[in-house]
Amino acid sequence: MNVFITYYPHNRPGKKDGDYFKTHAEKAAKFYTTLGYAVTMFALPKANDATKRAAFLNELAKYPANHFGRLLLFCHGTEKWCDAGLTVDTVTSWAQPLRNALAPRACLPRVALYCCLTAKTQSTGLAAMISQTTQAHVVLGHTTSGDAVFNPYKAAYFMGGANHAKLHPAKGIAKFRAWLTEDSNAMVLFETAQDPVTMLFNTTGQARAERAAAYGAAITPAIAETVLVRAVSGDCLDLARFMLNTYVFSANLLQRMYDHARTLGNREMQNLF
Repeated sequence: MNVFITYYPHNRPGKKDGDYFKTHAEKAAKFYTTLGYAVTMFALPKANDATKRAAFLNELAKYPANHFGRLLLFCHGTEKWCDAGLTVDTVTSWAQPLRNALAPRACLPRVALYCCLTAKTQSTGLAAMISQTTQAHVVLGHTTSGDAVFNPYKAAYFMGGANHAKLHPAKGIAKFRAWLTEDSNAMVLFETAQDPVTMLFNTTGQARAERAAAYGAAITPAIAETVLVRAVSGDCLDLARFMLNTYVFSANLLQRMYDHARTLGNREMQNLF
């Protein structure tokens, strides 16, 4: 897998913030290198937003389309801006190039914004815009200002959704690798949360109900449909029952699932529909 890491290395007067971004970008690069991934690093120029944005996008464009499975940004941010020159107001100038750079959705591309506040606004902030326009599997950002890496107040947008799920600021969340990004063979997605599909399959009973409620609108109709289809195909009767009792599905999908259960010879599953 290919990883693109960009960072803002320039210190503000009397600060060492640029040094900090560079240090942790390099740590991330080292981490991914140990996993055998190909890492590309890019230092953002000290310039206005338009120049930084152009430099960032031009660097991405040097590589084949759909080249990067992971995109990490280490820089300053606000609800609607980050130091890579990406802003909500200029989304039309960067959305398509960014989407073109990321791996296809089926490859589960992930974006991590190590910047303040980009996930503060539920559906109209920068992280939400990146999620919706790139359709990345996961977009991770901060809901508050604070440390670019170890801020415990984080949220994740899943599968191109506009609504995020807040991650619980549990003790130990400040371990850099614990929430960096997911590799199915190397580490879990987050220390305190998983993507909705994985969470629904890996929990049961009251825990499943409570976590599903916490994710709220982050479990979109498309995600709910995906889980139901997998539950029926995988003979996960309890999960299929939970999904039917919790979410609304089209009559067409319910008929398809009935027919599928019948084809599988699973009468108990068939009776749910």
